[in-house]
Amino acid sequence: MRSVLFTFSPQVSRERQEALLAQIGTWQGVKKVARLKPDAQHPEIWRMCYADIEDDADIEAMVERLAALPEVESAASPAERHLL
Repeated sequence: MRSVLFTFSPQVSRERQEALLAQIGTWQGVKKVARLKPDAQHPEIWRMCYADIEDDADIEAMVERLAALPEVESAASPAERHLL
């Protein structure tokens, strides 16, 4: 499964973050969207999220779409890892 990691900007309220997570979850090609650590106490960690992307979806387009949201500070696709 492939994922895109993204972080909300610090000034975005928790309510707006939750609304955006729900919206992103409806995008075509997104299987699941959630916080990396929903029980985090530190605000910087709590703002970090991920979206699991369908195998046939364009992951770079998804990164660009997330990064284009004004509430998103950064978005990236982690490097693929393989067993040696």
